[in-house]
Amino acid sequence: MRKRGTAALTALAALTALSFTSGPASAASSPRAAGTTPLLISVDASGHDPAALGTELLAAGFDVVSRSGSNPVVLGDGSTSAALAAKGLRTASSRPIGVPVTSAAAKSTVKRAATSAAATYPLPGKLAAKEYETFFGGYRTVDAHEQFLADVAKAYPALTQRVVWGKSWKKLQDPAQGHDLLALRITAGADKDGDWTSHANRKPRFVLNTQTHAREIVASEIAWRFITQLVDGYGVDAEITALLDSTEVWVIPQANPDGVDLIEPALEAAPRNAAGDAVPTSTSRAWQRKNVNNSNYTPPTNPNASYSSNQPGIDLNRNYPTAWGGASTSSSPSSLTYKGTAPASEPEVYFHTALLTELFGAQEVGETTPAPTARQGTYVTLHSYADYVIYPYAYSRTANVPNLEALKALGFRLSKYNGFLSGKAGEILYDNAGNDIDWVYSALGVPAYTFEIGTAQTGGFFPAYSRQDLFWSRNAPALLYAAKAASAPYVTPQGPTLSGPTIDWDHDAPGQATLTATASDDTFGVNTGSTTFPVASPVANDVVAAEVFVGGKPGQGGTGYPLALVSSGKTVQLRGSVPGAAAAFDRQLVYVRAKNSAGYWGPLTATWLAPLTVDVDVLIDELAAEGAYSTSSADNLHHWWSNVTERIKLGQAAKARGYLDKFVEKVEQRVRTDAEARAQLIGDAGFLYAQLS
Repeated sequence: MRKRGTAALTALAALTALSFTSGPASAASSPRAAGTTPLLISVDASGHDPAALGTELLAAGFDVVSRSGSNPVVLGDGSTSAALAAKGLRTASSRPIGVPVTSAAAKSTVKRAATSAAATYPLPGKLAAKEYETFFGGYRTVDAHEQFLADVAKAYPALTQRVVWGKSWKKLQDPAQGHDLLALRITAGADKDGDWTSHANRKPRFVLNTQTHAREIVASEIAWRFITQLVDGYGVDAEITALLDSTEVWVIPQANPDGVDLIEPALEAAPRNAAGDAVPTSTSRAWQRKNVNNSNYTPPTNPNASYSSNQPGIDLNRNYPTAWGGASTSSSPSSLTYKGTAPASEPEVYFHTALLTELFGAQEVGETTPAPTARQGTYVTLHSYADYVIYPYAYSRTANVPNLEALKALGFRLSKYNGFLSGKAGEILYDNAGNDIDWVYSALGVPAYTFEIGTAQTGGFFPAYSRQDLFWSRNAPALLYAAKAASAPYVTPQGPTLSGPTIDWDHDAPGQATLTATASDDTFGVNTGSTTFPVASPVANDVVAAEVFVGGKPGQGGTGYPLALVSSGKTVQLRGSVPGAAAAFDRQLVYVRAKNSAGYWGPLTATWLAPLTVDVDVLIDELAAEGAYSTSSADNLHHWWSNVTERIKLGQAAKARGYLDKFVEKVEQRVRTDAEARAQLIGDAGFLYAQLS
């Protein structure tokens, strides 16, 4: 077992000594009785503040899952409309969460589709031959996630480390049951940078936390794919390579493994609709949201009681210390939003706060003290559903947020990538206290965000596995941006973004490379409907400058060169020429950034400059295709150029120069009619000769 952090070890020792049993409490009455297929009920918000109404509904025990326009949407059954009416509220619309397929033929079709989806789940290249246990058509079990982290750490030791950061509630009751709480640390040099608790590499950290709520199965699948993308992309994808060279990424695939254990068999047995989404009944354990701490829980006497509104456990995302016991929390152990007996009473939260404090260090912010602009680190937690990006403070939309404009800037940059709506929780859904993002920002000074992934139309809490490609494609760019922002999260998101940077050798100017890119400050998400979602996007500014760095990042050995703005405005084209000597023999990362009229430089974006030795091979074929010489001449030039590159690889500079002389001789012999092509090839050879001298 790898060494744990000192704070996490101390927390483990202290928490293991605590008692997690106390006297039972009566199960509270629920506004939702037992039913068959649950309903999505839109509550008419006419005459109400939509967000305030959502908060009131949650406090009254209703399971508010999203918004439809201004109307809060609650998960309920046939009795819920009556319960709403008793509170003076009107049902605007009501529909089942889905229509289960019933015929044998339809069930067979859905099963075949699920089997096909499960067979195509992504795996890192070095683990392509591995098989992992799945449920519900392709989602990986808790056991599979645990094995996956162990396998990745073994297969990619230079990039990854498996970290045990705590124990689940169930494991503390009985070491033979429950789970270790696990994370994967991902960064270049993971095997050489020493004990992570000493933070010897000094890299900024990004933490991705997922599946705090057990029923939100989309979250851990995104974590699996994010891990796969990072380990497969290092050394291949320029952005991922630059990220892992400079940043430490932490992924927690399942923050509530005990709860997930409950939903796996329940979802496997649940009915499905024609799209393959699960449609569990109200009594199904698939609705488990909380951990499994049943210390104060008394089960209902009715065996057909609605499990989707009356279940054991503590809502982990109401158990964090910041504003604990505030809006949208409950004191009833049966409630879906039961806050627990005390702040961080649950081991999953206790150990989590210890780990994050170890990773980021304490930086008290509260409502009055801004985090320093130089503060590093970012945090994203994944939930479902509603297609929202939520930033602090969620406990109250009126609470003062000292770094609000910077938090909004990053939040709206993220929502530009995934297309979600952005705002404080109380602005776009409902206030909720005791959550993780408020604590991360308030206690640690780190920008923190919740992604609520999916909608009722894309499967709600239980989408078919076949929908995961859609969720991943929307959220992968947002996660990469959040990770990149960790180096200066209060600064760079307020600057422009870069897209499509390419850099190629300029064969008309030997030794020079030309970079082109697009810079835009107008890349904020946009909330649709000023009345329904009144949170305004940040103001975009004109792009006024740009630069490219060769040989390293700014302040890390890189040399900067200005880029020309080909156009003007909030979105502009960039172009510039840079010396390419560093990439004569080896591929090099180059870094681009742009500045807006407000004075903010955006984050660096990386791209590869291919080695000249490779690029000349490409040029030989391009010139032949343009008719500069025959195919046989191209083959001859490739032959002599391969002799050059082979000697360079062997470190035989003198022999390489000799073959360069021979290559130039062959160019002069075979490229007689196209002076421009001849000059390009000879110019590149001459530049390379000079680099070898």
